[in-house]
Amino acid sequence: MASLRRQVSSEKTKLSELERTNTELKARADVYASELAGAQASLDDNGAKLAAAEQAAERAAAQLLETQRQAVQAAEATDDEQRRRAVTNLTKLEPDETRT
Repeated sequence: MASLRRQVSSEKTKLSELERTNTELKARADVYASELAGAQASLDDNGAKLAAAEQAAERAAAQLLETQRQAVQAAEATDDEQRRRAVTNLTKLEPDETRT
């Protein structure tokens, strides 16, 4: 009977240790879950910031291309205007040259 009592006492001690270990593991799991949730939120936030930065970069690139296109058009218009003026001036000079 005494050995049975010792065995029961030993098993109770083991059970108590296992329950304490289980409680500690649950607490760690809660901490890890909280840390994981924080990391996920940070990752989501960084993803949103990255997407916004990519969109801003795309808009800036589009604006740059439009500005470049407009500058090329302006330069071509200036060239065309200069050619037109040159032709006009030559046309004005030609009758004068024929008089001399």
